Order: sequence, then C-alpha cells, then structure tokens
Amino acid sequence: IDIIFFGNVHSVLGHMVLHRLSGTLFVASAMAGEPTPPTIHLPVFVSPQWLAERRKAYKVVHVAWGKEQANITAVAGATYMNTDEIEYNDFNESSQGAAAQAAKGIEVGAELPKNFWRLYPDKYLLRALAFAGVGVNSSVVAYSTDIVGGARVAWAMLKAGVRDVRVLDGGVEAWRSAGQLTATTTVPRQPLAEGFGAEKSLRPHLSTDAVEVHRLAREPCRGAVADTRMRCEFEGTCNPYSYIPAAGRVAGAVWAHGSNNDQYHMETYLWPNGTRRPLNEIAKVWSRLGVCQWPVGLKRPCAFYCGTGWRSGLTTLTALDLQASAPKNFDGGWYVYSMGPDADIDPAIAPGEYMTCMNRSEAVSDYQYF
Repeated sequence: IDIIFFGNVHSVLGHMVLHRLSGTLFVASAMAGEPTPPTIHLPVFVSPQWLAERRKAYKVVHVAWGKEQANITAVAGATYMNTDEIEYNDFNESSQGAAAQAAKGIEVGAELPKNFWRLYPDKYLLRALAFAGVGVNSSVVAYSTDIVGGARVAWAMLKAGVRDVRVLDGGVEAWRSAGQLTATTTVPRQPLAEGFGAEKSLRPHLSTDAVEVHRLAREPCRGAVADTRMRCEFEGTCNPYSYIPAAGRVAGAVWAHGSNNDQYHMETYLWPNGTRRPLNEIAKVWSRLGVCQWPVGLKRPCAFYCGTGWRSGLTTLTALDLQASAPKNFDGGWYVYSMGPDADIDPAIAPGEYMTCMNRSEAVSDYQYF
C-alpha cells in the first residue's frame, strides 16, 4: 500500500518530502479491487480557535482511562470515552464496564486472545466506536488531559475509517485558557443503532505488526522503524514497564527522541503546557536523527513504535501532519515485539552506525535538541 499525493506544490526539508494539499491527504490502495480508503483531513492537530469556529460540526470526545470521575473539566458538550473500550491486555481486568463489553458482543467471563495492549480486533473495535456514537461518517475531535491519550483514540478512529478525526492541541486546558466554555461533566453518549458503517477497518495502512517492523528495520531502503521511547529504553538500560521484562530495541531502529524523563511525557514533541511543538522543529529533529528520511521521489513506509503504542500514536499523527511518506503505528510496540507470537528480542546495542536508504553509514550521538 502506498500513499499517493495529489498536488503539484511540495517542499523538501532534508530528505523528507512535504506536500501541501489544502488540508487533505489522499490515500489509495495498491491492491486491485480494494475500495479506496477515505481521505485523511489535515491538520490532525487543531487549535481551540479552529474547533470553536466549527464546534457544531464536530462531535467532541473526552478521552481518559477508567470510569469517568466526578467534577472533571471537560469541553462543554463532550462525551466520555474510556481507553479500555478500544484496547485490552489479557491479564488486566478491563475497566470499560458491562455495557461497553456487551456492546461488543463479548460475553461475561469470555476469554479473548492474548493482546499486549493492542486495539481490539475489528469485530469488536468497530462496535466499540459505534457504542461511543462514532461511525464512518462522523466528524470527531478527541482530546485528553495528556494529549497522548487523545492521540491514541484519534489514531484508532482514523485506522477504523472514521471520515474526519482531529486532536484538540493542548486538550481541555488549552480550550479553557482560550476562554471557551467548559463543564464539570460530560454529556451522555448516543450509540449508533445502525452500527459503525463498515465491517472492517478502512485505513489498515495506518497500523503495522511485528513481522513488517522486523522486515522494515532490516531492509532500510524499503522503510524505516523509529523508536519514540526514552533514550534509556532505546539503549536498553532501563525498562519502565513492570509487565515487559525484556529491555532493548528493534535492531535497525533509529531513535525518534521521545521523553527525557519517563514514559508518560514527550518533551521533544510537546511544550510544557501540553501543546505540540511547531512542525518545522520536529521535522528538523527527524532530519538529524534519520527518521522518515528518503531521497526525493521515493515513498517508503515509516513505522513508529514505543512501549505499547500510545507515544507512537502521537508521532504517527504528527507524521501525517508533516505529510511524511506512509506513516504507520506499530500497535503493541516493544511489548508485542519482545513477547508476542512473532517475538524477536534484540539485544540492547549502543547507538552507532546504521545503514540508511542513502546507502551510507551515519553515527547518531547528539540527543539534545531542545
């Protein structure tokens, strides 16, 4: 599957090709007979002013983990969505509640396949979205207290095929600071009785798996694998997840400079107030680190991963806004790569020389750009 850009104006930053298409990214399938996936509307990350000007046209979803808490700060009129409704890990009891589970058609006590905090299979994911009032023809803006959670749900909706999905940059705090109306609770959702509107995800190209990541990392001229975790995770000297015993990284991956401090923040990509840094700054970092870098004219996949798929969801959506070539989120990330059915645990090796698509070796030693 390739991304096909319609437009005749482009610019090149380093070796990254950026196409300006008046806000729409067109995607076409390379497989004969397959339907053309829906267009992706850009930008994915939008400001409070952008949303305020279009508020009536968009369903707003307040994203968080667990049951909704009392006295929250929410965008007025937003509905609530628990991240456990779209993903699961087999040894953790889900907090989604009986109604959300029943909406998927999952019986109480049913055993699901081992899943490594990945999205539910389409059979259940699309029902979960319909239960949240979201279908293929919906226009949605998602947000969370930490932008990464909102990005996770927005990526899942885009992958599923929701027509128009955005992320409120800076979340509810940015919305409140802009003087927009907030509330202390969300409004009841309105599930779609007619269902999601599709039987399978319509943009599967936005996701990838361990097999493809393994291939892309070992055949640099066919793609790139970018690690969005902390430096110590990338080097294999720390492991912040109690349920992921293996330390290390995908052999052949480049570091995309995630957090400096913990697995919950993304300082390279976000300002302290939670809004995303300018795209040109991020593109500059990627150019120096070798992330999504191809000679002009080549369109290759670029897979992002982290511990389970949340941080890499943020970078995948950022790559869409940069209109980089064929970005994918490795759902399950290092968790499924190191422990899953296709596990290929690689040793932690010091950053050093690696082959790029430009057929040369390059050392990466400078990690501090901001």
